[in-house]
Amino acid sequence: ANAGREGASLQFRVGDVVRHRKFSYRGVIFGWHPRCQKPLEWCRQMGVDHDQPFYLVLPDERDCMQLFGAYRADKYVAESNLVLADQRRIVHRELPR
Repeated sequence: ANAGREGASLQFRVGDVVRHRKFSYRGVIFGWHPRCQKPLEWCRQMGVDHDQPFYLVLPDERDCMQLFGAYRADKYVAESNLVLADQRRIVHRELPR
């Protein structure tokens, strides 16, 4: 995964705190790919376009427990499903407290 913005047209960068448009969980971006690295079938199932940036996100543990009922180590999210979050504090075991 890339760690900056080199050569790509990205809406977000590593360190940005974002919110998922559909599921509303918050997280912090820790990497990205210029195009989806999952199979086309995965993108169809997720209802997203394959040909856009995808971000590696550390999701807030509180949001994951509330929405999914369990911890999620990370999420792979299409750029079209992300917006900048209003709240900046994310709780995740890989982040400093």
